Amino acid sequence: RIGQKLGLGDLSGTPAVPAVPVYFYGAAHKEGRPLAELRRALGYFGGAAKGEWTGLSPELRAAITKLAPDVGTPGEVDDRRGVAVVGAVPWVHNYNLLITASGLDHADLMTRCRRIARATSARGGGLAEVETMALPHERGVEVACNLLDASTTPPSEVRAKVLELCLSEGLHLDSDYFTNKRP
Repeated sequence: RIGQKLGLGDLSGTPAVPAVPVYFYGAAHKEGRPLAELRRALGYFGGAAKGEWTGLSPELRAAITKLAPDVGTPGEVDDRRGVAVVGAVPWVHNYNLLITASGLDHADLMTRCRRIARATSARGGGLAEVETMALPHERGVEVACNLLDASTTPPSEVRAKVLELCLSEGLHLDSDYFTNKRP
């Protein structure tokens, strides 16, 4: 209901809130649309390729106006407010692995880490129930993983796969960590 109200700008009992386009995913969406699918359609991952995550780029604006929101006015997005994404899914473990290398420039390191991320993800033919992307990090590149079902593919299995791929690429798995609390 909050997504419906936000999309209509009707949050009773609060100061006036402008309506924003709202997109649903998971159990909140009538067809159970996965979050990653929605993010791809909205151009969310384009920022990762450039190492940019701020502002409403022309590419992001075009993707947002192309996909009609589940609630709100199609084709409209305010630069200051953006859009809202509302969903309900089982707990997702955010598990990241930091990869470093000596003697490589950042572009080459990123290229190799993208191959690792792709080969690790279910979408790329890797591990079941794992979504990944390679992100710039101040000390190297982070392979950021969403473990959609850690009972199917536990973090130890993801770590082992990434370590194997790092060795084949001549890279070093520096550390691994969770970015969210466990349930």
